[in-house]
Amino acid sequence: MFPFAARNGLRLAIVNAREYPRSSRLTSYDIGLIQRGNTAMRTEFFRLRSLDILYFLDWFVRTHKIPSTESSARGQQGGLVVVGWSSGFTSIVGLLALAGTIVDQVPKDVIHNLKSYLRSICAYGSSIRTLPYP
Repeated sequence: MFPFAARNGLRLAIVNAREYPRSSRLTSYDIGLIQRGNTAMRTEFFRLRSLDILYFLDWFVRTHKIPSTESSARGQQGGLVVVGWSSGFTSIVGLLALAGTIVDQVPKDVIHNLKSYLRSICAYGSSIRTLPYP
């Protein structure tokens, strides 16, 4: 993706999942949610990761002054395309699955802000564990 981004005027911001080198660690609470294995606890884990993603995206567009989406004669410009790579797409699937239930847990200004920026979501080389299709 890197060579294509530069050639096409795109900026890539690569964020590692928690527990990867130089990334934030999961808390013992988070790890417990995964290890206990019941559906409610796994849903809570993904709810927390979804909130992490939304708050990060909001911080990113504000801090880096990302242009919002706009129409032009050349097509779409500005905004964000959130790409989940390999098993990292699992968190994006969690966000999509829980979007309707977490919207009330996110400050209205964050939701309003992201509506102007979020253009698309893409699965790049997603894991068979995430999307079990050939």
